[in-house]
Amino acid sequence: MFLRAMTPADHAAVARVWHEGWHDAHAGRVPDEMTAKMQPDAFLRRLHTLPPHLMVGGIGKIGGDIGGFIHWKDDLIQYLFLSRTARGTGLAARLMTAAEAAMAKAGVERAELDYVKGNERAARFYARQGYSVTREETDSVPEYQGSWVSVICHKQLGTGPAPKHTF
Repeated sequence: MFLRAMTPADHAAVARVWHEGWHDAHAGRVPDEMTAKMQPDAFLRRLHTLPPHLMVGGIGKIGGDIGGFIHWKDDLIQYLFLSRTARGTGLAARLMTAAEAAMAKAGVERAELDYVKGNERAARFYARQGYSVTREETDSVPEYQGSWVSVICHKQLGTGPAPKHTF
């Protein structure tokens, strides 16, 4: 298994993983129009705008296929997605642990994340990683009809002040 920082050469592979994982996690839980517009090129474009904290991993050796990625900004874990073939291998837990360690080293006291309500696989995984549900919020994107419920979670990484990020 490997973990490393993402490079520009990884963008196409990460976009494929993100597309597959996003649809598995969100289809039927967010507006259908939103799901229809989330095509591989949309994820590839988004990669070019993300801040630098993005780590990729795979279940083979370094240089092997990318099976997942995690992205964080400040105290917020924004994205964690795995390909179907990488699920159940321990890669997600390794990515999460590495991101949390980097966040703690940067002074983050409490990590936050969210997932779409109804994604029971995510709920079980985050609970196993020590995240507690803080609240639920209704989310929407103005260009799409409808809304969804996001489950907001947190995990204490250290002792100190409240998180920098607010939803």
